[in-house]
Amino acid sequence: MLLAGCGSADTLPPPAAGAPPVVRAPGGEAVLDTRARTVTVGGMTEDAGVGPTAIAETEEHVYVTDTVQDALLVFRKEPKLSHQRRAYLPGAPVALEVDEARDRLLVTLDATGEVVAVTLDGAVKALQP
Repeated sequence: MLLAGCGSADTLPPPAAGAPPVVRAPGGEAVLDTRARTVTVGGMTEDAGVGPTAIAETEEHVYVTDTVQDALLVFRKEPKLSHQRRAYLPGAPVALEVDEARDRLLVTLDATGEVVAVTLDGAVKALQP
């Protein structure tokens, strides 16, 4: 029997340039390992994209930027850590900041320096910053 793969390379590209090997969410328990490309919360681990760079956390969600694939990954924390959504954010998202007072997440794009605001509920919709 002959099995064929999807045609992708056997190895992933190197981690995103400039990303430290381990990043902790400010004020939270989530940890992003940029070399292993994983996010861990409470002993549970999930894949975190091809080029994970930054992490932010709220009571319900964990957010990870994937600079290589121009994406924002949204993970639900309960009942177990699980990938909920992947939103395309062109421009290499590199930084995150939670603005809970305004119920939004601020994402900085490396390519333009632009800050994009998205909702915190996991339904990623662009808002005015």
